[in-house]
Amino acid sequence: MADPSVILRCVVSLKDVRVLGYFRDGPVQAIVIEQSLSGVVCPACGGPAQIIDIVPSRTYVDVATYLHAQPQAWKDHIRYATLDMSPTYRAVYTVVLPKATQIADHFHVIMLANRALDEVRRRVQQETLSHRGRKHDPLYRIRKTLTQAQETLNQDTSERLAHLLALGDPNGEVAIAYRIKEQLRVFYRLNNSDQAYRELDTLIDTCQARPMPPEIKRLGRTLNQWRSQIMAYHKAHLTNSITETMNNLIKRTKRIGYGFTNFTNYRIRVLLYAGKPNWRILNTIYPSTPPKSEEPLYGHCGRANDSMFKVRKMLLADLDLLTTKQRNRLETLFTHDEYVEVEATWASTRIRSWPIVSPTEPRAYASCKRSSAISPVARLAQSARRATLGRTLKKRAY
Repeated sequence: MADPSVILRCVVSLKDVRVLGYFRDGPVQAIVIEQSLSGVVCPACGGPAQIIDIVPSRTYVDVATYLHAQPQAWKDHIRYATLDMSPTYRAVYTVVLPKATQIADHFHVIMLANRALDEVRRRVQQETLSHRGRKHDPLYRIRKTLTQAQETLNQDTSERLAHLLALGDPNGEVAIAYRIKEQLRVFYRLNNSDQAYRELDTLIDTCQARPMPPEIKRLGRTLNQWRSQIMAYHKAHLTNSITETMNNLIKRTKRIGYGFTNFTNYRIRVLLYAGKPNWRILNTIYPSTPPKSEEPLYGHCGRANDSMFKVRKMLLADLDLLTTKQRNRLETLFTHDEYVEVEATWASTRIRSWPIVSPTEPRAYASCKRSSAISPVARLAQSARRATLGRTLKKRAY
């Protein structure tokens, strides 16, 4: 059996990478994305996306060390780098991949605006009613409607939203935060990059105006810090959606395994499942077709009329539990040459599974068991293990 790390290096190789993406899942790992997942297409390279490796943590040192160790030609070929507004990954891209254009994922940018809107709503709720949101409070009743896209609301929902805002938002702070969030969505819908740049600059200036709520001012400062990464979206229209898809597959692997305490095993399982490796490369490690002597006899799985399928349960049973009729049936079956491999495997398995009934006479007990072998092929297989079996039984006797 080859080393799994060798297999992974062969199957999951660093190919024509043009887009990198990271996701954060606690303090455990960061994922590097390359082209190749069936059904998911990488917009920059036109090919599918694929996980190429996992690093132990999301710290700057681990991620930067991994990328720095890659070939320089591979790093120079990367044109874009998507990220979820993480300062750590921005620092890694700036130092290790200075030529790559950093793109802030638009989902996380809008989620940041929705978070600021929700903070304004909760603060106004506390200032006006002096308690947290309750079932019949106006602002609490529209908490989910505020996060929806305005163009998806019907007329009744829009009127209900305006009415409840008038009841629960006396100073109009929630309404202002709602319009800021919708204006940010307009920025991403624009097709003209120059117009989009002007729209973002206007939005940042509006957020940082003096009469704005403190949550909106903080949002404006964040948008200003990430201005170049947010505007880069209109250069390539790339997102971090493929990375989040991989995140779902990785979490599924962790959930099926009930968690992993060994990072090496966790990495191998993730790369073989979510990485979608190219198994054709494994032909250099394992032959794609079995040798002629190993071809199946019938060309199909076991069926009711197959001789070997009929005795499948007898082969798993203990030899002492078989009746005379069943022993004769196995003896007749093993007279055919095509079943010689099954007979040898069965005989060696019986030797390893024999219990120690008389520990004071291990050699006599083993000799008695060996004399009950069914055919000469089984005796030959047993004789090859005779010395090892004797030493094992002697150790067990003491």
